[in-house]
Amino acid sequence: MYRLIILTSVICFFLMFLLLSTFPQVVYYCILNDIGSGKFYLHQLITHQFLHINTRHLIFNMIGFVILAPAVEKKIGHLSFLYNYLIIGSLSGLSHVIFSDVGLIGASGSIWGIWTLYAMLYPNKKFSGISIKHLILFLFIVEGYDTFFPDKSNVSHIAHFSGGVFGLLIYLINKKKWTLRQS
Repeated sequence: MYRLIILTSVICFFLMFLLLSTFPQVVYYCILNDIGSGKFYLHQLITHQFLHINTRHLIFNMIGFVILAPAVEKKIGHLSFLYNYLIIGSLSGLSHVIFSDVGLIGASGSIWGIWTLYAMLYPNKKFSGISIKHLILFLFIVEGYDTFFPDKSNVSHIAHFSGGVFGLLIYLINKKKWTLRQS
């Protein structure tokens, strides 16, 4: 499923730029809009996860995703992976539009949730000699700081932070089932 998510993101990236010049309303219909804008639709909780603002945004999201996603998918199963990826992205997107009046595109909230799931499923794994659980915790603290003390960037720190929170909650809800699955 992680390959399907990457393929869909790449296809949507190219379609977005093709459509922007001829049918921009289609693209704007897929961006997650502010709830109070009158342009918010439920399907945007899913569609925004497959759009990216530029090539760098797409590449960095997909690199961050592909590093840890295969192991998470293997551990929890294909359909569970897809379901949880979409749920985390939807909930982190909803967190963004509740606390922000700016639209949202990108998969960062979903990816943060997958990173958190990886850290919980494989807490003793190391990345460049650092425990993955400590690395994710450090990044989570940085995102938490940036969420509550935002800078002027276009980065949705609330989507990142809440993606991690929802990833943790999903892990806690499914911990016993996922542990038994591997026994």
